[in-house]
Amino acid sequence: MDPNKMRGNKKDDSSRRGSRSGQGSPDDDLDMSPGNYSAGRSNTRPAAGRPGNPRNIQETQAWQQSQAGLKNMWANYKRVLKTSWQKMPRVDQEALITRLCQIVTIGVSILVLMFFYGFLPKLIAIFAVPGVLILSFWAGTKVVAPIITVQYDQYLNKEF
Repeated sequence: MDPNKMRGNKKDDSSRRGSRSGQGSPDDDLDMSPGNYSAGRSNTRPAAGRPGNPRNIQETQAWQQSQAGLKNMWANYKRVLKTSWQKMPRVDQEALITRLCQIVTIGVSILVLMFFYGFLPKLIAIFAVPGVLILSFWAGTKVVAPIITVQYDQYLNKEF
């Protein structure tokens, strides 16, 4: 594509330039192309492309050190959980599984109830909330917890 043949490019526009500023010169042209910058102006990202200078925040040394620190904290947290889980007797492990199942089932049932609560008549809504809480507690204890305990039996301590 030849820039001289573009629609906005006039061959002889010296008369226009001369009438506006009194004198036309080739330095009056404004170049808006992305790669050319006039003298005295710098690139918006002067560090871009130079070795050793980051292009974004994730390439900075502070970001990488903080990421490494967070990874170490997460690894330490998982190690503490693993060692404390292994030190627990089986009864405590099963109680923890049951408690977590109760928490999850009650939480999910409350979220589901919140979607429909506004559509329920007030008399039904008054009885629905305690009923759903009791039913979800029962389901978490008697249905979900035994299933999870059987699935994770290989990770539980053995009874002697």
